[in-house]
Amino acid sequence: RLVVYLDDSTLLSNNRKAIIPALKKLITDTMRGDDQVMIATYSQSMKIGLPWTSDMGAVQSALDSVGSEAGTGRIRQAARKRIEDDIRSAVSAASIGNTSASDFRDILSGVRNYASSAARDLAPSAGALEDLVESLAVVGGRKSVFIASDSFSTRPGGDVFAYLENVRQQILAGDASEKLKGSARTARVTTAASEFNTNDAILALGRIANAAGVAVYALDPDTSGGGLAESGNLDQLVPGQLQSGTSARTPEVDGLQILAEATGGLAWIGMRPALAVETLRADLENYYSLGYRAKTGGGVERSIEVKPKRADVRVRAKKSILFRSAESEMSDRVTANLQSAQLNDLGISLEVAGEVRTEGDKRHVPVHVMIPARNLTVVPEGSVLTGGFSVYVCTAGGKAEPSGVNEQSHEIQWPLSTTAEQLKDRPMVFAMEIVLEKGRDQISVGVLDHRSQATGFSKIAM
Repeated sequence: RLVVYLDDSTLLSNNRKAIIPALKKLITDTMRGDDQVMIATYSQSMKIGLPWTSDMGAVQSALDSVGSEAGTGRIRQAARKRIEDDIRSAVSAASIGNTSASDFRDILSGVRNYASSAARDLAPSAGALEDLVESLAVVGGRKSVFIASDSFSTRPGGDVFAYLENVRQQILAGDASEKLKGSARTARVTTAASEFNTNDAILALGRIANAAGVAVYALDPDTSGGGLAESGNLDQLVPGQLQSGTSARTPEVDGLQILAEATGGLAWIGMRPALAVETLRADLENYYSLGYRAKTGGGVERSIEVKPKRADVRVRAKKSILFRSAESEMSDRVTANLQSAQLNDLGISLEVAGEVRTEGDKRHVPVHVMIPARNLTVVPEGSVLTGGFSVYVCTAGGKAEPSGVNEQSHEIQWPLSTTAEQLKDRPMVFAMEIVLEKGRDQISVGVLDHRSQATGFSKIAM
């Protein structure tokens, strides 16, 4: 499963246009059979351009469609240009000794405002990615997310602060006015830069991706033909050894690199899209899938280290795993069941059991959840067999977002003399009334066996 995520809030049009043909070639060369692709874009909010599909023709058409859309990266670029113009004006004033030059602290204040705006813009973008990645937890198979973004910095505005510090040093060493020198002497540029740090939010996103079993591949593209793209040295692109163009562009590690390294993926900073996507193709086609049995309970994060025995072999793998309990996964899975059928190990079924009542814009639907009794696990406790199950319900329909998940539990007590033969054709019937708000016509139900942790899922459309 591959998700293509285009961050239109940062991508410039020339970079965006270069990515689309590279991705179309990737789809043609790599995707086979039951492979599935989803396309999502972000510009103020996330938009699913194409839900999961194995129809590669539909994927190609969707890529053409999103490729023709206008992103908003130019707005960020214009803000950056304005602040750079302000700084250049200060440099010019310093070089000619203009006594009416601006107070350096005014320039610093402008850079702080720019960094603050960049940090605010990153928060909803990272939040949208969190929601997307978290939704993949219930999706089976190998899962990868390809992110294309022109900016995902751990220190918003860090490159502008670094440039401003250079300017400050030039002013102090030059023939600028005493007013400008005095204000530059007392300004604390590096202290101001340290106030803007999104590292924790990016690390949290990496943990969510690991918990969902997702590898992140990320591209901050360069279509100018300069920088790292000239070298063609793919060895430089291994996380932990990145020699990318970030030193010339930003003074810190890019957030995309952090995400990729944490999840066992790759990040390409300042590389031509065609070369980056070709490396992605090789990665998708060549990998080992390793598994092990863990006794750790849910909600615990553990580190993972994979070491090759051969000195000439290099490996990449996720850095940690978060063990989730069956209970914590059920809400995600019953929601995902609305779009992609989940495994029904318990063999449950769902049926409307009576007349549907309408009250205003709401419909009251009586339903029966049918659970084969033979599939439920019970254990002897004293003179009875005990067990239980929980039922999770979610609704959706049309353009309506999935509802919150409602949970109800039921405990089982059967006579100790109950035999498997008696349970053979006996269903457990769990009756409930589900209220459908206006615009909702789908009902998804999940059942979790308390003893065995086995699950079952079913859905109906009204």
